[in-house]
Amino acid sequence: MHKGRRVLTLFIITLFLSACGVISSTTETIHTTTQTTSVSLTLAPTTGIETTSMSETTTSATVVSSTIVEPTTDLTTSIPLTTIPLTTLPPTSSSSTTTTLTQIIESELLDVRTNISDGSVTLSKQTPLLGDFLSMSANVINGYEFEHWQDMESGLIVSMEREYSFTLSAKRSFKAMYLPEGMAELYCYSSNETAVIRDITGPVTSGTLVTIQAEATEESLFVSWYDLIQKKDISTDNPLTLSVSESRYLVAVYATKVSDFLAYSTGFEDASKSAYLEGLVESEGDFWKLSDSLIGALDSDQKMDLKSVRMKAGYLETQFALPSVTEISFHYGQYGIDAAEVLSVFVSTNQSNWILLEEVTSDSSFKTFSFSLTDAWYQDNSLMPATELYLKISGLAATRTNIDNLSIFQYNYQRQELPEVFLRPETEYTGYYEGIGGLGGEDLVDALRAILWDGFAMLTYGEARTILDETDADPSNSANVILVYLGTSVSGAWDSGITWNREHVWPQSFLGAEADNYVANVASDLHNLKPADPYVNSVLRNNKYYDIITNSDSYEPRDEVKGDVARILFYMAVMYDYLHLVNENPGLYEMAMLDVLLDWHVQDEVDDFERHRNDVIYSYQKNRNPFIDHPELVDLIWVEESSLPIS
Repeated sequence: MHKGRRVLTLFIITLFLSACGVISSTTETIHTTTQTTSVSLTLAPTTGIETTSMSETTTSATVVSSTIVEPTTDLTTSIPLTTIPLTTLPPTSSSSTTTTLTQIIESELLDVRTNISDGSVTLSKQTPLLGDFLSMSANVINGYEFEHWQDMESGLIVSMEREYSFTLSAKRSFKAMYLPEGMAELYCYSSNETAVIRDITGPVTSGTLVTIQAEATEESLFVSWYDLIQKKDISTDNPLTLSVSESRYLVAVYATKVSDFLAYSTGFEDASKSAYLEGLVESEGDFWKLSDSLIGALDSDQKMDLKSVRMKAGYLETQFALPSVTEISFHYGQYGIDAAEVLSVFVSTNQSNWILLEEVTSDSSFKTFSFSLTDAWYQDNSLMPATELYLKISGLAATRTNIDNLSIFQYNYQRQELPEVFLRPETEYTGYYEGIGGLGGEDLVDALRAILWDGFAMLTYGEARTILDETDADPSNSANVILVYLGTSVSGAWDSGITWNREHVWPQSFLGAEADNYVANVASDLHNLKPADPYVNSVLRNNKYYDIITNSDSYEPRDEVKGDVARILFYMAVMYDYLHLVNENPGLYEMAMLDVLLDWHVQDEVDDFERHRNDVIYSYQKNRNPFIDHPELVDLIWVEESSLPIS
């Protein structure tokens, strides 16, 4: 064949094959991916519409990869660390679930997508209209597990259940998130918009160990890891290694520096040491090492009260470390007529390498030493403000010096609020609770307290004798009452406390008021009184607080009333502004343990017995326990305060 004709023929064939798709040309792109997928839309059987299929070409932005971050000076792990963007959910490892959102439903009012190409959704109405109450369900997909529904506009998670119902009050867009079977994800967030660092990104095989680290900052202090599903702090370790057997939603909680406070102070009045030999002394609950030093109480000892440390060419050193130290101060002066001496003041992170703060010279006057550890000081010494420090004061000569009235100040931190991850359903509060919608924290407490005291008809402790048999009546036998801690049913007739007596759930000894049959006060509030076995009640007088039993001071009620007890204590803390729930051994006007009570509130949900009790008390006392009527209010008041390991 003629050469020109062969070229022309080959050109025509090439055009033909190219048109048929046999030969394709590809253009490499960096930021976008074009993909054609086939998906199915399934409508609820009630619509009578058959399942249809559609094919659509989607273009999506490539997920920005995580960046490598150099470990900061206080990291204790040598693993390669990767920053996870906190404003979005972490990407998955499968390309079919990361780069493309498959559109399932699109209308003027509703846009529904999934993160897998073969996802499908069941919708309760084919053509939704404004104001419709809709239900949509993410269908079971072979090889995948449903994770959650996410609002595409806000980025917030709206439901962990396959079926999600809502009122279509405006245009909405959602995506159903799936993971491959056998995989789990660790969704990490932060309370201060810093990064959470982890050694493995994306979904992992169930059971994989993953290490996460809250990024260090100069402005705030890491407090804990908070589990958004369990609604509690799970660890204060940083970094934290955990087995990811199922998907977890964790927040790195920080606290913001707000002021200084006195963390430790001693005048050594409770200490005793009569020889200069090296040894330990305890003062104000912590130990000090004294070398070539003793506790002096002679007239020649300069002191603020009765005792002080008398030191030769030795030192006194804390055997405890404190974080976030802002200031160290003490009094110092020469002993008797001894010569002046130079004192050196040090701090250390490990009791081996000491950083000199200042040198001072003692004389016959009793002077005050004070040194401020500013942010600039921490930076100059390559330390974070939260670093724990030991203190040492040493003498350089054999002459004697007195040291007394030592104080250590710390930063005072305020726990930051949790980031908004889950879309909180709007609750309309009407009637008795009208006006509390949208409130939280102290604003909600103030609003509830005003409601509870409005019309409150306080009764006497004596009147409670003939009311508790109605509030705690046995549902199976109205002539009996249920004893709170034993759960047994006994006669409800009052017999002067022989069969049952009136138990103060918030102990009377911590209320600051005496229960008197003829007096109406905090000790006669019906919400805080429960029928109890007299012997059990007498035993409980020696128990100081509610907790999982760890010692003789704590008491753990039966599982069926743990939530009841918690909600009564929540009511008391809101009703009376001088009562407080704490996470430590309680004193007057306090009750513990808040963290445990929050757990019990979740574990033991409100039941009909509690609701009946609340109604009866309202009929007499004219106020209600809001945490029985609206259990969700607990999270709006206390969840931010739980496990606060800061002052």
